[in-house]
Amino acid sequence: MMDGEEFLLKAHLLSRGFDADRLRVVLAPGVATFYLWGFDGKLRGYQHYKPHAEKNCKNPKDARYFTRTTRPCLWGTEYLPERGVVFVTESIFKAVALMNCGFNAVSALGSNIPADLRQQMSLLPYEWVCAGDNDKAGLKFSKTFTRGFVSNDLDELCEEEITYLARKFTR
Repeated sequence: MMDGEEFLLKAHLLSRGFDADRLRVVLAPGVATFYLWGFDGKLRGYQHYKPHAEKNCKNPKDARYFTRTTRPCLWGTEYLPERGVVFVTESIFKAVALMNCGFNAVSALGSNIPADLRQQMSLLPYEWVCAGDNDKAGLKFSKTFTRGFVSNDLDELCEEEITYLARKFTR
């Protein structure tokens, strides 16, 4: 049975578009843990999300987002099809916003994809489209692969706006 704090966390995730009954997440009091898998299916790390924590703290483990990985990786690889267009976003919630509109998406967990991960991604049967935030880092991120764009936060747009932005890359 789910306790009150876990119920509130699940409701918070749902308010951000993340359905904990549909997508993988481990819930603990005040913390959602998203596992990060490699393209080979091996666990590469995790990201903790504490919605009520400060974004930046002296101790990174106390911050709203804390990521630990053994090597650069993406969130969402376990949901990818065999091939096709895949959007790469700067955060899990932005990837989920695209997924909720029927698009394939992963998160780079930031605005930088390291060269070794980028090279690995380029060997896979996907057309990568980077969806960057509407800032300087997002503009650079959007140019990681041949195709990309910047927009206001995808997780704050309605489905029609997301579909309008993304559909032109899937035709």
